[in-house]
Amino acid sequence: MSLYRELKRRNVFRVAIAYLAAAWLLTEVAGTLFPAFGVPDWGVRFIVILFALGFLPALIVSWAYELTPEGLKREKEVVRDESITHLTAKRLDWITIFLITVALVFIVTDRFFLSTRVTEQPTAPVTVATNHIQTSTSEPTLPAVQPDSIAVLPFTNRSSNPDDAFFVDGIHDDLLTYISKIGSLKTISRTSVMRYRNSDKSIPEIAAELGVSTVLEGGVQRAGQQIRINVQLIDAISDEHLWAEIYDRQLSAENIFAIQSEISRAISVALETVLTPAEQRRISAIPTGSLEAYEAYLLGKQRMERRTVDSLEEAVVYLSKAVEIDPQFALAWSNLADVYMIQRQRGGGSGTELLHNAEAAINKALKADPDLGEIYASLAMLRSNLNDRVEAGVAYRKAIELAPNYSRSYHWYSIFLTDDGRIEEAFETISKAAQLDPMSPIIRVNLAGALRIAGRNEEAWIELEKAIEIDPEFTMAYEVMATMEYMVFNRMARAAQGYLKVIQMEARDPTGYVSLGQLYLELGMPDRAGMLFGLSHDMGPDSVVTHWGQLLLKTFKGNTDDIETNVHLILKILDERHWIAQVSVALLRNQLIADEQHERALDVYATTYPELRDEPGLIIGLHNYRAAIDLALVFQQMGEWEKANDLLDQSHDFISGRPRLGWPGGYWISDVLILTLKGKKAEALAALRDGVDEDWRSLWWYYLRLDPNLESIRHEPEFQLIVSEIEADMFAQMRQIREMENRGEIGAVPKIVFDSE
Repeated sequence: MSLYRELKRRNVFRVAIAYLAAAWLLTEVAGTLFPAFGVPDWGVRFIVILFALGFLPALIVSWAYELTPEGLKREKEVVRDESITHLTAKRLDWITIFLITVALVFIVTDRFFLSTRVTEQPTAPVTVATNHIQTSTSEPTLPAVQPDSIAVLPFTNRSSNPDDAFFVDGIHDDLLTYISKIGSLKTISRTSVMRYRNSDKSIPEIAAELGVSTVLEGGVQRAGQQIRINVQLIDAISDEHLWAEIYDRQLSAENIFAIQSEISRAISVALETVLTPAEQRRISAIPTGSLEAYEAYLLGKQRMERRTVDSLEEAVVYLSKAVEIDPQFALAWSNLADVYMIQRQRGGGSGTELLHNAEAAINKALKADPDLGEIYASLAMLRSNLNDRVEAGVAYRKAIELAPNYSRSYHWYSIFLTDDGRIEEAFETISKAAQLDPMSPIIRVNLAGALRIAGRNEEAWIELEKAIEIDPEFTMAYEVMATMEYMVFNRMARAAQGYLKVIQMEARDPTGYVSLGQLYLELGMPDRAGMLFGLSHDMGPDSVVTHWGQLLLKTFKGNTDDIETNVHLILKILDERHWIAQVSVALLRNQLIADEQHERALDVYATTYPELRDEPGLIIGLHNYRAAIDLALVFQQMGEWEKANDLLDQSHDFISGRPRLGWPGGYWISDVLILTLKGKKAEALAALRDGVDEDWRSLWWYYLRLDPNLESIRHEPEFQLIVSEIEADMFAQMRQIREMENRGEIGAVPKIVFDSE
């Protein structure tokens, strides 16, 4: 009898197949369940080794022994005629089929159902309160870990001189810039990783919070003319080293950039990512050969990130020094341009002069390095400020193409898309920025803005709380919270507290003064508002918010002197798509139609909102619907009813899908304006009642007392009753503020102690 036939008769082959099927099934189960019970990775390896060691003994047992009705016997003790190996063979066949089937079902379930459920991003739970916004007390949802992703933790300063800390931070920041040029590798931005300086959290914990698969950590030692940089790349899941290196070089700008380039390449190799030729060129570039210029650049960037009036001025000094030392330093020119434009947004200096300075810096940056992605983000912001929307969009897309991990491009582009009324795209873009920089307070604030526009106010509040948790000194988050208290929730006392906190934290920023002044106009306290607007003028005479405050105060007091100048100054600085710009143009319109200068009013809209006159391509959206409603009244008074109705109908269609109290995307009482202009008085009054009951109060004194759009219903008893109710509400809230002031719960504005009115 041949050996093969005997092996087959004794079921050795069948035992081998059944054994392998059982080993396969149990290994798959262990690989899936062990991590859930905290069993280390060696547990699965132990199972595999155990099965491997048992394979040969199992075959020996199947050869030497046979299963009989009396139990297991040695094969030579079994009478051949009484052997039941043929029945055992059938049982083994069924057992093998069962094991393989179970294994396949388990694998399919794990791959296509369990893994999908694990990686889904659940929505953060929200508890909505009737009187206060409350966030859920449950643990925050962690981002899904993405493959080919990295976080570079803050480097340790191993120098004897503590003053070298800024230099170490600069090395860390620039290395991040180099690594972020690898398009196939998601790189977490600096503002997010800086939170983990001196953290006692483990590498896996940090990686889970940031949603990355690898972490780079290291240190820098600077001694005389020598520098040592040591780095190590760690697998975030296993907490094991993938690669490590120590770089000892002579201290020079060229060597610093060369080390950063080498580290970037080594990471690419370790993570098996492919560098394109363009990425190779960008990683090999040396931004400057001057160590002195490089150090000034690092100090300038660090000051810019703080975004206070003082820190921005310091950033200009340092970055100007960097480009003075090395006029070919493109990154320094690009950052200098960004500082100028941020200063303009924050109300510092002449808006025209700052834009001119930014344009000059960008042109020099492009001349020095036309392939630097960061420059195109700066260029896009400049073009947007100059109202060149087409070129701005092109520049933003090029910035993202050249620097796919540069969060500022996505951040600013989302604002651009919002201004264009492309709300869904804007939300996707700011969400991408938040993925790249999850610990950036400014990005969290703008993500909250996207949620507010959609009317998701509770979720927006959670993002603002996250911004403050990240940086308790980040004034913009407090400012937005205060504005939500005022414009969304009609809680004036809490809003006043918030604005005063902003002013105390950032006394040189005019924005807080104007916001608080606008709130006091709602309460019927123009003297307080006037003092605040005066302080705003002291802090930023050329700021857009200062001109807005002056325009509001003139309108409130019925003073029409030089309103046109204020409006033109606002439009010169602020994008006409902003709600403040649309209301400002309406205030100028009011004066012109009162003077029966309808043609001039029409010219103002033709210049500012030309798309509203271009009927074949007319598009009504967030960026112009308020202006469209106001222009409709001009058309009506000129007898062009068809054009007016077209604007009103399209505006009504747009706001019908939007929230009333989303800010800045809420339509407030635009439905009332439309219905009134269309002659539907009963419906207009019902809509006004709904708006007031929903706590709308924003600029109520202008709309209900002065806006000519509502002239035809202003004398209706129901209208006058509603006005009386709002006046009573404002009086009650004003008394609440005074009582809180007396108890010391609301402090005084710096330099001002309000007398009791």
